[in-house]
Amino acid sequence: IITSAGWAPNLRSPAQVSDFLFNSEDDGGLGLPTDGLEQGVDGSYSTAEKVIKHFGRKNQVVRDLLDYRSLEVIDRSFCKKLIKLAQNEGRIFTGFSQVGTVTSRLTSSRPVNLQNIPRDKGMIRRAFVAKLPGNTESDLILLDGDASQIELRLIAHIAKEPSMLEVYNAGGKCTCDRYL
Repeated sequence: IITSAGWAPNLRSPAQVSDFLFNSEDDGGLGLPTDGLEQGVDGSYSTAEKVIKHFGRKNQVVRDLLDYRSLEVIDRSFCKKLIKLAQNEGRIFTGFSQVGTVTSRLTSSRPVNLQNIPRDKGMIRRAFVAKLPGNTESDLILLDGDASQIELRLIAHIAKEPSMLEVYNAGGKCTCDRYL
């Protein structure tokens, strides 16, 4: 991004990112079209994802900016917190509760909700390993499961309902509107 700009815009500054994206190339910008875009009170154009993502179809620098932003959110929201939590033992433990929701689903909390770890690019999830203390070899596995539609799956199995079983065996999901 900086190479394309020829200068180092602060990528956390909406005003500088706006200047970079929408100013002419002579002024150190990409010169993206501003037709139909609203200007803020300071005269800059919005750099919100919903505003600029369509530019990414034709512009690699915009795609790079959007990737940077998503990685920054992952870093700020998860990586830094998890590293801080793991400092004492090099491990993070979470608490699980079966009564944390009205739907009786298992919830994770204290010190961090590990169910919120993004699946995006698998970057953070690769940091989780199954290991016994003092064991140099990892002879354990972590199981990541999703009980998606577990009740409907059980009903399909118990009732031997052929159309539902067909959908599940093909890797699909059953929706209520399909059967009502």
